[in-house]
Amino acid sequence: MDISFIGQPHEWDPRRLYSQTGADWQHRVDFDRLRGERLDRLRAQMKADDLGALVLFAGANIRYATASYQGNWKYNINIRYAVVPAEGEPILFETAGS
Repeated sequence: MDISFIGQPHEWDPRRLYSQTGADWQHRVDFDRLRGERLDRLRAQMKADDLGALVLFAGANIRYATASYQGNWKYNINIRYAVVPAEGEPILFETAGS
């Protein structure tokens, strides 16, 4: 069995779409673009508010800024956080084993 497609980008590979929502005739959600635009909007607002960095504790805010999700059990209990600098990559401080 040929499994060479595993580990390759799967957004447009029909063999990796495990549902009936994939279509080769229609451009669907581009998640890489979505994540990039979210961070761009956040940084634009940081610049407008003259902020050099943000420290985020709320699960929804961390997910928006870093595109990471850790499940509901530690969603808003402040055991994980992220630092979003005005320039450079966001830094996620995660719990052990995540």
